[in-house]
Amino acid sequence: MDFLKIHLGPNKVTLEIKTNKFEEAYDYPDEKYELFDKIENIIDLYNGKITKILNKVETTDKVETTDKVEIIKDKVLYCVLLSLDNTLSLVPDKNIFIEKFKQSLFDKLNNYIVKLKKYKFTKEDVIEGLKNSINHSEAFGYYLSIVLDKNIAVINNNKFTLHEIHKCETTLIISEDNMTVEEVTTIECKNRMYDSKKLWHTEQHTAEKLNTLLVKELKDIAEELGLETSKLDENSKKKNLLKAELKDIIKARLS
Repeated sequence: MDFLKIHLGPNKVTLEIKTNKFEEAYDYPDEKYELFDKIENIIDLYNGKITKILNKVETTDKVETTDKVEIIKDKVLYCVLLSLDNTLSLVPDKNIFIEKFKQSLFDKLNNYIVKLKKYKFTKEDVIEGLKNSINHSEAFGYYLSIVLDKNIAVINNNKFTLHEIHKCETTLIISEDNMTVEEVTTIECKNRMYDSKKLWHTEQHTAEKLNTLLVKELKDIAEELGLETSKLDENSKKKNLLKAELKDIIKARLS
């Protein structure tokens, strides 16, 4: 604005120019997102506080683990909490904290309905997933991703399932197989996922078997391997790859 004032020549404008902190000619009111301002961050309630909560847990709630191994009721939620505070691994009864966290996810669900709709999930979809501690639904995975503001990748029986939210560059890789959690870039996660799927498809799909698959099946395999299933034609328009082309790129990737 100062630059303009210095370089403007004589003029007959009589309207006083009032500036604001954005150097704009009109002072626009600040946008208010009251709905989201009121949302309590579930993760803030737990991040770094597990040790503090542990000190308040009564001795009668604890389970001696000297002679037996504790069975974790929900491996995914355990790993999420472990990513927030790894001292949870030292807690005698981890399920106390898992259940507290799960109840918080239930209680705060209404605050995230609008965001869930962006991914075409309803409150009921998430509730169903929360109730099932063994086979969580896709909606549950996306709900966790939204709450954490990170992608969630779950490995079960060496199979990757990625719950990806928009423009998120960080992913938590949770292994239900060995109950570990690792935070990596989303690019690194996808590369690992594609390599894992490559090994699986190499064992399952020989060149002969690929010849028997439908175009849709070939397209699904290509996408799981991180391959492009379309190309630009001479007019720069996207065109789906033909069956033979899909087979060729899959064979090349698996070779």
